[in-house]
Amino acid sequence: MGDNSVGFAKTKMINILELISISYGLIAGFITLWLFFLGINKFLFFVPTILLPVLTICLPAILILYKKRKIIIFPKINIILILVVGGIFLWSLSQTIIWPPSEWDALALYDYRAVRFFETKSLAQSVLTNYLPLVTYNYGYPFFTSLLHAFVYLLGGSNPQFIYSLIYLAFIICFYYCLARRTSKIISMLVTLVLATTPSFIYQSTVSYTNLFYSFYLGMGTIYLWEWIADRKNSYFAISAIFLGLSTFIRSQEPFWIMNLFFVFIYCLKVKEYKKIIVYGVIFFLIRQPWIIYRDSVYASVPNLFQDPYRFSIQIGKIFEVIPYVISNLASDWKIIFLLLIFILILGTKQLIKFWYITGLIFLDFLIVFLGTYYLSINFDWWNRIGGSAVRMSMFFTPLILYAVAVLFFPDKRNNA
Repeated sequence: MGDNSVGFAKTKMINILELISISYGLIAGFITLWLFFLGINKFLFFVPTILLPVLTICLPAILILYKKRKIIIFPKINIILILVVGGIFLWSLSQTIIWPPSEWDALALYDYRAVRFFETKSLAQSVLTNYLPLVTYNYGYPFFTSLLHAFVYLLGGSNPQFIYSLIYLAFIICFYYCLARRTSKIISMLVTLVLATTPSFIYQSTVSYTNLFYSFYLGMGTIYLWEWIADRKNSYFAISAIFLGLSTFIRSQEPFWIMNLFFVFIYCLKVKEYKKIIVYGVIFFLIRQPWIIYRDSVYASVPNLFQDPYRFSIQIGKIFEVIPYVISNLASDWKIIFLLLIFILILGTKQLIKFWYITGLIFLDFLIVFLGTYYLSINFDWWNRIGGSAVRMSMFFTPLILYAVAVLFFPDKRNNA
């Protein structure tokens, strides 16, 4: 059937809180995808035409994913974790309920597009392309966050920012229960607290940016892929593929998804599960490609739209500039997370080999960060002023590194979920 060397006991248990959190991510994703489908097919946005198909798809899918699992309705959760995470969530929710979107990109792009979608009950292509210099800006990021904002407006809401507080809570819950299946309760609690109290995650839960949703879908999509390797449950495999696809409907230019697909290809070849390669790829590309096709068609329809040609070459001098730049920026922001990564490298040789499927994917993603920064350095003079953007783009590394440290050094074969 597959590789049984991962050293974990298999479990059929799923926690009701984890199920709700996964469902939030799935439903948010399918709402935006359905709105996008309606828009590109010239249907107007109305609540019944949005909700009925989404619920028809999502509810049976959620039931199918977990039909063979034992649902824990009354989970035992550490009181410290409840107080800390609950306190942060309530504070975040108070901020997002009181204050509307106010940050620059939130106002000028994400929420601006959402208001246009709401006003026109469509994808507002005529509005978003009526000023040539802003066309590539308006279509620089996929419509996920804007469509989610628009959905709130269609329901009669006036402030969509609460969705970011909710995804923060869903993120922490999913992460905790993935850890609880692999490590002791005390380690699960401590590591989850590190993630929950990470300043960048708390801040991003209060603003209308793409970073937290992107980190949730890419980070948890990767972790559920690891969960599939450990448990061989097709539900984890499907969640991973869907979440990875949704991450590209939030930020399409970052190529981290390539490494996940590459990893699935290599791993499934290793364990001789060839059909899984096709299934994962089909799910992923069905979610990713419609946006790419639509965006390119919009660009092609706009006369005189000029896009600078990009180039790639090997420049040794640039390589030695990029490496310390990336390391210094990540180290200054990550702090303890970066130290944990060094800890893995120095002390975890044996575990690095045993859990190659975890560490290998993390380091492949790091390679993308270096290559991406190098690519910018040979195309743009301002490349060394992107430190903040690179750090925000790399937020998903935090849960991956924390998960890796817990699983590599504090594994527990008993089921704690």
